Formats: sequence, C-alpha cells, structure tokens
Amino acid sequence: LRQFRAQELTNALLGVAHMEHDPGRAWMDAAFQAATHNLQSFQGQETSNLLWACARLGHAPPAEVTDALLDQCAAQNLGGMASALNLSQCLWACAKLGRQPPASFVAAAEAEIPRCAARLNPENVDCILWALATLGLHLSDDAMSALVSSAARLSDRMDAEMLVKTHWALARLRHRPAAGDMQALAGAARRLVDDLPAEDRLTVMHAWGVLRCNPGDDVIRAYTSEFRSTGAGAGRPLSASGDDEEDEDVDEEEVIGEGGLDGDQCAKLLCAYGRCRHTPPPEHAAALANRLVEEAEKDALHPSAAVLGLWGASLLGLKMSTRQLDVLARDATAQNKLSPRSLAKIVWALAALGYDPTATDLFALKERAAAAMPVLMAKDQQALKEALTRLGDTSPAAPA
Repeated sequence: LRQFRAQELTNALLGVAHMEHDPGRAWMDAAFQAATHNLQSFQGQETSNLLWACARLGHAPPAEVTDALLDQCAAQNLGGMASALNLSQCLWACAKLGRQPPASFVAAAEAEIPRCAARLNPENVDCILWALATLGLHLSDDAMSALVSSAARLSDRMDAEMLVKTHWALARLRHRPAAGDMQALAGAARRLVDDLPAEDRLTVMHAWGVLRCNPGDDVIRAYTSEFRSTGAGAGRPLSASGDDEEDEDVDEEEVIGEGGLDGDQCAKLLCAYGRCRHTPPPEHAAALANRLVEEAEKDALHPSAAVLGLWGASLLGLKMSTRQLDVLARDATAQNKLSPRSLAKIVWALAALGYDPTATDLFALKERAAAAMPVLMAKDQQALKEALTRLGDTSPAAPA
C-alpha cells in the first residue's frame, strides 16, 4: 500500500467500503501509514472519499492524520467546484467517527457554504445538517442561513426521512429558519404528513416547539390528529388543499389517542403546543396533562418530561387540579437528576398554574431551590424567587 498514490489508495478503500468488507486492523493501519506518507498528494476529493470510506468501515484514522488531511483540504478551498460533495462527506465522516474537525476546516466550511449553497443537492444538505447537529457544531449565522435556505429550496424534493432529519437537526442546533424558508419547509411537512409514522411526527412537532415556529394550525392539527382520541379533528388526515377532511373511512385503530402516549411524548406535545402558540382542543390538552400525572404517580416520569410538560401546561394556561399539581410537584422534588435550571422552570410553571402547595410541599420546594440558587444565572435566580413568593413563601432562599 505504501506504493499506492493518493487516488489509488482512496479507490482501494472505497472498494472495500462499498463491498462492506472489513479488511482488518492491520490492513487499515497500513493504509493510514500510506496516507501519511503521501499526504501532500491528496486533493479534496481523495480526502473526502478516504474519510467517508473509513467512516463506513468503522475504522478511524489516527487523529493527526485526520486533522492533517482536513487542514490541507481547507487550504485547497475544499476542492473548488467539488466543494459541495467534499464538504458534506468530510463532515459526515467526522460525525460518524465522533471526531471534531479542526478549526481551519470549520472556518473554511463557514466561508464556502454561502458560496456553494446553490450547488448543494438533497444528500449534501442532509449530510451536513446531520453532521453539524451530531457534533454540536454551530456555524456562523451566514453559513447556517445559506444552508437552511438550500434545504428550503429543495423542499419539493424532500422525502420523509430528510424532512424529519432536517427538523431534528435545526432543533438540536437551535437555528430558527427565516420566515420564507419556514414556509417552504411547512409545505414539505404538509405534503409528507401521511408518510410519517407517529414517532417521526412527534419529532417534527417537538422541533417546531423548540424553534418556536408555527407552520400553520392546519399542519399542526394534521400532525397530531392520531394522538387525539376526542375533540375536533381527531383522527382526520390532511387533504391536498391543506384542509381537514371529513373522511368516514378513517380506521379508528390507527388513532393512537392520548392513552397510547408515554409521559415523555405527552410532555413534548404540550410544550410544542405552547411554544407554537397553537391552541389544542381542551379535552385533548387535559388528557395529555392527566397522562403526565399518571406517569408521575408510577415514578415513571423522566425529569425532562416533567419540565416540558409543566412548562407546556403553563404556556397553554391549563386548569389543573390541586391533586394533579401535588403529584407533579412531589415528583419533581424527588428527582435526583433534575438540573437547577430545570427545577427553576418547574417551580415557575407551578406558580403560573396557580398551585397552592401544602406547607410540607412548599418546604420541599424551598429546600431544592436553596440548593439550586448558587449555580443559577442571576435572571433565573430572580425568576425562582418570584415563583416561590407566588407559591406562598415569604423568605425565599438567597443565593450563596
């Protein structure tokens, strides 16, 4: 392998990757030594193909080899006219191998994405967004805006998988699309609603909530129809025109209803409704809140679900009984893995929902708040103090 030129070495790796044949660690080590020996002869295409093949095979090159190849690729302007493919393959490979790209490559990507955005195809956009979200890599606003605009431009070519992954990635990156781009993505969501299983619909709904984007109340109703066992629009599909259909042939067995959702799913829906400023049927929202309480009573409510659920309920202004709020408050104070900021959100939500705790329950909330105060930001400390006051505390814990 040491005698192989860069293109020949890359082709050999591509061959075994496409055949899904693992050549073994010894062979891969020899390939990496050959790549190091011929490093300066690698161009953008060879670099992206080699890293892609390594990621497919599950064999990570030594960190110094990966960084050297990516540094060189960045200096070569990511391969010029082939930058769209090279960029997407390199980032995908880094994410697949769990390797952060070097700063030089990230800077080159930020500069190149706005220039090559018009050449990005659906696979390029899909790979780049997935890689950025997986790596937790935040690019400049200009680069992200160009990338998301490319996704919007390609919205009529999106399939169901790309739609879900795009929304998942945007939520992970906390990047809210521009209004025009969101409108295009909402059109794709409307078109593909019947192609998505329940879990994927929940993923898209959660993303809209995280991004605080309302794609249209008709679209939200379509994405949540199977989760509503009663109320307006329960179990109805969305027609091609975007209106709710009156379809007598809807199979009732396909309607999951609130009872078929776990606590985490109910919490995501409640929070998404609140953040999207969408008003669900009252009986549907009440049923979701009741499912949260049932899960809390069984000690089966995840801390994140408690936060999302109570936060969503407060945004929607739900009317919950004292017994329900008692259960959720006691569950929160019993959670050992609840972060200080999550606790602050829960206390704030309980206050917004008009919770009237017993002296014992208020004391438990105060104890948890006192432990959380020292690590909270000043604005969160203030919000927590105000929430405790609304709950009846006259001497909230002071920050350490």
